[in-house]
Amino acid sequence: MSRRPDFYLVGAPRCATTAMFAFLRAHPQIFLPLRKDVHHFGQDLTRRPGNPWFITDAARYAAQFDGARPEQVVGESSVLY
Repeated sequence: MSRRPDFYLVGAPRCATTAMFAFLRAHPQIFLPLRKDVHHFGQDLTRRPGNPWFITDAARYAAQFDGARPEQVVGESSVLY
């Protein structure tokens, strides 16, 4: 069964979300996927279908967290939320 995020790191472009993502990702008790800014919940912000910056498929989104260990807190970061 796939994990879902326990928390979301949101912000605006150029407000240190990438730095915060890197700091949190380095913590052993926190799991963040390799990819930042999947924008799964910001699908209304894309104007063209199949935009590669947006993971719209629920299974592909859930797969982002497959590497999380049971004891880790899971997070996700997208600046457009």
